[in-house]
Amino acid sequence: MKPLFWVALALLSWALPVSGASGPGSATVSIEVLVDEAIQRPGDGAQICDAPPPVPYSRPPIPAYGISVWQSTFLSEPMKKLLHERRDEVVQELGRRLEKLDLLNPPKAPAKRKKPLLPPLYPPAKPDEVDFETETDQNPRTLGGVMLSMVLDLDAVELLPHLLRLEEQLQQLNVAASRDDKAPIPVIDAGGGTTWEGSGEDFKDVEDWSKMPPKLKRKQQLFDSMVFDREMLGVMVELLHRKGYASLSGSTLGRVRTLILQHRKLDEDLQKVRSVADIPEDQKQSMAFDKDAGVPYWRWRIVRVPYTEDLRNETRSLVQAYLDKKEVPALTGAQVLDEAIAQPGSYNQMCISPGPIDFDVPLPAYNLLAPRHFFLDADSIIKLQSYRAEVIPVLLERLKNIDMAKLAKQGTKSAERRFDIQKSGLNPEALSGPLLQAVQVLQGVECLPELLRLEEQLHALLLAAEKDATAPLPLLELDSPVSWRELGSKEGTDARKGQIYACRIYQRELLGLIGRLLRKEAFPALDSTTVEKAYVEGLKKAAQDKELKDFKSADDIPWESRHWITWNKALNIPVYVHGTIVRVPYTEEVRGELRKVAADYLTTVPPEKRLGAKVMPVAPEPDGL
Repeated sequence: MKPLFWVALALLSWALPVSGASGPGSATVSIEVLVDEAIQRPGDGAQICDAPPPVPYSRPPIPAYGISVWQSTFLSEPMKKLLHERRDEVVQELGRRLEKLDLLNPPKAPAKRKKPLLPPLYPPAKPDEVDFETETDQNPRTLGGVMLSMVLDLDAVELLPHLLRLEEQLQQLNVAASRDDKAPIPVIDAGGGTTWEGSGEDFKDVEDWSKMPPKLKRKQQLFDSMVFDREMLGVMVELLHRKGYASLSGSTLGRVRTLILQHRKLDEDLQKVRSVADIPEDQKQSMAFDKDAGVPYWRWRIVRVPYTEDLRNETRSLVQAYLDKKEVPALTGAQVLDEAIAQPGSYNQMCISPGPIDFDVPLPAYNLLAPRHFFLDADSIIKLQSYRAEVIPVLLERLKNIDMAKLAKQGTKSAERRFDIQKSGLNPEALSGPLLQAVQVLQGVECLPELLRLEEQLHALLLAAEKDATAPLPLLELDSPVSWRELGSKEGTDARKGQIYACRIYQRELLGLIGRLLRKEAFPALDSTTVEKAYVEGLKKAAQDKELKDFKSADDIPWESRHWITWNKALNIPVYVHGTIVRVPYTEEVRGELRKVAADYLTTVPPEKRLGAKVMPVAPEPDGL
C-alpha cells in the first residue's frame, strides 16, 4: 500500500510539466486514440486511505489553485511523456471535443482498445496485496477528472474559452437542479470525490450502493456536479497562476489564498524553507514556495476558498480579462468595507427577543454585547481580512469623521432605513455593529486612538444626560431589539431612556473592543485589570459547558470541531473559537483602568512593534492538518 504522502504527491504530479523520451507507439496511433487511451487508461493509481474534510453541501469551496479532488486513478509518468511529445495535437483534439460539448448530451464513449497503448505500470497484484486500479470508466468525449488533469499537465491555456463556456453551462444546470427536483443533472466523473457535511448521517442506512434511494442518489449527483464546477474554476486560475498573470494575486481569490497560506502552521520540513532556493532537490515536485505569501507549502495540500456567487463571478471575469490581454484593477478598501456593511452576510430575524441587558449596561469582555440583526459572516470576514492593508485606512478615516458631540447637537432622526434579509440598509459612514466588528476581525489596533476618542465623547455626553434631562444625545442605530425590560414587562416605551440605553451599549462595546485589541497584542499591563481577571474566570467557567468539558487536551478536539473549538494553551482549557462574552459590571474605576492601559500601550509600543495583522484572528482551515 502506498503511503498517503505519496498518494497525494502522485495526484498532483501535474504540478511540474514533464518532458523527455516518448513511450512506445507515441507516433503510431492517431491523436484521437491517444487522448481516448490517456483518459480510459491513465496508467497510475493508488488507494485513497484518507480524503479531504467534508464541505458545505450547497457551497463546495473553490480550489486555489488546481484540483482538490483526490483521484484514485491518474496519469502515469509514461503516459504524460506520450502526451507531452504531441502536446499541441493533444490540446487541439481536446479543443475539438470541448467546443461543441453539451454536458447533458455528451457523445457516446468509445470502446477501450483491446491492447493497451502502454504496458502495465505495476505487475498483477498478489492475493495479499491491494490492487490499484489504473483504468477508468470515464467517457473521454466529455469532461471528467482525467481530462482536467490533462489540461493542467499540458498548461493548456488555449482551452480556457471552452472551460469558461462549459463552467457557465454547468453552473446554470446546478442552479436549476437545486431549485427543481425534476431538472436534469449532468453525470460527471471527477475521478475521485469528497463528502458534504452531514453525509455520514445521510448514508448511515445505505448498505448496498447500487440500491441507493433515488432521492439520495440525486443529492449525490448534484453535489458531485457542484464540486466539479469548482474544480473547473480551480483549474482555470491555476493556469493563470502558472502564466504569472499579475491580476490574480490582487484578486479576492488570490488574496484569500495568500491569507490562508500565511496563517497555516508549518511542519518541521516547511520551517526549514525560507525561499525557493531552500527547497531540497528531492522535494521540488511536492513542495513549492509562494512569493505572495512568503511561505512554503505542500503542493498536494490545496487551499480551499469558501464559495460565494460574487467570488465566482469575479474569478470568471479574471479569466476573461486574461484572454482579452487586460489587467483587472483590485477592489479598493472603500469598496470592500462598503460591501461588508451593506451586505454583512448574516441576518438574524430574532423572532424571539433576546434576553434583557441591564439598563446599567455591563462591559463586554471581549466582544460586542448587543445581538444584531445584521452581522459579518465568515465569507465577509475573510474577504475583509484579505484586503486588510486597503481597508484599515478607510476604517480609520471613517472613525475620525464620526463626531458624537456634533451628532448630539443635530438631534435629528436619521433617514428612514430600508433593508431586507440581504441588505442591511446601515449607513457605512456611521457607527454600527458591522463597523466595530470589522475593526475586531482585522485586529485594527491602528484604530485604537479613534476608539478611545469616541468612547470619551459618549462617556461625557452620558454623564451630562444623567445630570440634565434635556442634555443632547446622539441618535445611534443599534440594529437590535435588545432591551433592559423583561419579556412581558408592562413598562412603557420611553424614547429618552432608549436613547441613553443605545449610547451606553455602544460606549461599553467600544471599551470591550479596546480591551480585545490590547489582549490580542499581548500587552502585559492588561493582565492585572479587573476586566481581564473577570474574563479569565469566565473562560474557566465556560470550559465546563457540555460542549467543552470532555476535552482534556488539544488532541481530544476532533478535527471537524476545530472550526469552533480550540485549545487555550495559557489556561490549558478548551475555549470557543469565536469567543465567550463575559459581562463585567461597569464602574468608572473599571473604565479608567482599561483606558489607562490603552494609553500606556500607545505611548510605550511604537507603531512598528505593534502586531496588528500578525495576530489577526483568521479562521483555521477545517482540514485537521
